[in-house]
Amino acid sequence: MPRGILYVMAISAILVFVAILFVPEPIPEHFMLDATYYNDTVHVLFADASGGTQNVTMEILGMNPTLQRTYGGPFQDTIHFGDKPRYGWAAHPVVVYLDHKDMGMITLKTEIHEPNSTIPRIIFSRP
Repeated sequence: MPRGILYVMAISAILVFVAILFVPEPIPEHFMLDATYYNDTVHVLFADASGGTQNVTMEILGMNPTLQRTYGGPFQDTIHFGDKPRYGWAAHPVVVYLDHKDMGMITLKTEIHEPNSTIPRIIFSRP
C-alpha cells in the first residue's frame, strides 16, 4: 500500500478519535435546577430525568457561613434566606455537585431568582 494512503488513514483515525472526545453529552436534557426566592425563603428543586443520580451536595455560596446540604438523589428543599441580598442574586449562586451512575461527577450552577422573573441559565461542568 502506498505511504500516502497510510498517512491519510492515520490522520483520519486521529481526527475521528478527537471528534468523539469533544462531542458534548446531552447533559442539559437530563437535569433541572431551579432556585426561587419567596418572601424570606429560597425553594430549591433538583430533578434528574435519567434517574441515575446517586449522591447530591448543594451549596448556596455567599451566605455566612456557606450553606451546604447532602441528599441521596433528586431533592426539593426550602432554606430560610432572610432579606434580598444587597448586591443582587449573583452574589449567592446555587451549586449542585452530583454523582451520576453513568455520567460520573457533574457540577451544575445557577442563580436564585424571584417569581415572575427570567429564569437564569444553568451552567454545567465536570470536575
